[in-house]
Amino acid sequence: MVRLLLLVIPLAVLAGCKTENPEYCKNNPGQCSSPGDGSNGGSCGSDGECTVQGFPVCVKTIGDGTCKACSDTNKGACKDSTPRCENNACVACVDDVQDCGGGVCLLTGACADPSRIIHATSNSGLTTNCGDTAANPCALPAAIALATAGKDVIKLDGRDTFTQNGFTVSKDLTIDARGATLARGDNGPVLTVMGGKTLTLLGGTIQGARGGMGSGILCNGATVNLAGLGADQPTVTTNEQFGIDATNCTVALTRAKVENNTSTGIKASGGSITLVRTQLAANHGGGVDISNGAQFTIVGNVFVNNGTPTSIIGGINIVTNASNNRFEFNSIAENKALTSAAAGIACTANFTAKNNIVWSYNSSVPAMAGIQVSGPCGYSYSDIGPAGIMGTIDMGNNQNIDPKFKDKMADLHLMSGNQLSMLQQSDPGSNLTGIAEKDIDGDQRVPPAYIGADQYHP
Repeated sequence: MVRLLLLVIPLAVLAGCKTENPEYCKNNPGQCSSPGDGSNGGSCGSDGECTVQGFPVCVKTIGDGTCKACSDTNKGACKDSTPRCENNACVACVDDVQDCGGGVCLLTGACADPSRIIHATSNSGLTTNCGDTAANPCALPAAIALATAGKDVIKLDGRDTFTQNGFTVSKDLTIDARGATLARGDNGPVLTVMGGKTLTLLGGTIQGARGGMGSGILCNGATVNLAGLGADQPTVTTNEQFGIDATNCTVALTRAKVENNTSTGIKASGGSITLVRTQLAANHGGGVDISNGAQFTIVGNVFVNNGTPTSIIGGINIVTNASNNRFEFNSIAENKALTSAAAGIACTANFTAKNNIVWSYNSSVPAMAGIQVSGPCGYSYSDIGPAGIMGTIDMGNNQNIDPKFKDKMADLHLMSGNQLSMLQQSDPGSNLTGIAEKDIDGDQRVPPAYIGADQYHP
């Protein structure tokens, strides 16, 4: 057996050596790449020498020339759900203009087929025979009415404000609102999504709802997705009731902002709610209220300065009997509430929250000052205080260290003055893929990941 191994090992070494010989690669394009590296198609002198499928572009600035998927000047293999070139690799689109030629970049990573798009502008009065091009846009209510199953993407051209007495979505729609604002002209919600329908909102601002029903988005039995792509983040702000009022809805926010609403930022009664890399800030009635059996997945978010000395809810209130819930990598600070419930997290559910920072005082109730969590929910691998936790809710590996946020009232990024060697102790078994892969800024989480929403980078 020893002799056999001695014979096999040199053969393996010799087989690998040929790919490290630049002369071999030049004479055999497409047959070699960096050992153990599947990110290129071998060495090259021109595009014509790149014959490995998926690597058609010769990038001469890498080595003496390396076959890659694409370059800054050549999209190469980039198409379908990965039409954008970044670092010589094809990735999902993020920009309507750069990646989609002025069309619409979708959540799937692909660019919408032009035949699916209805163009709308704030100053258009057209209601029929419109919307096929940016040169012939519809009014927004008309665009919504004209939508069909095969023409279901509305692009709001121009960075304008669209003001109506409410917009009602009664069809499955994607609205590309990047740079635009939707506002209410009278009392009532800005956007109403009818039961059984799906609205996907890309970017844009929803603001100015007034009156007793004045929520930014109102839904009952519908699906609502808000997502930020590239530099654009959907923002729901300054509405006189809830930012989002959802009853038995499936609600998902990714890279969004819900801030400065008079009542609670998001009310989720029944259904489900998913929050990822989203900021809830300065909502007077509290950040999020989850009740009536709603299921939740809340990962990588910031809850800051929500609630007032007279509000019932502070950062987040969770009252649900749903199972399979997740609350991880969130930063929560300087929220306030009137009642005896803690201002950070008031929770009655069967789950353990982990890898969170929940800090600062509840100055509204002197008896609760410094107490950030209440209820029977468990906590682990978290930094909670100034008042620490104990008893059955302490599931172990919790800390009680001032995180020294950059600005505890507005900016919960970590600073270099932190005791970072302690604050980076997240659960070593944490899943850092999928929705937990990146922090609030889009920075990669790598083990040992920091707790809270911000993966600190010196």
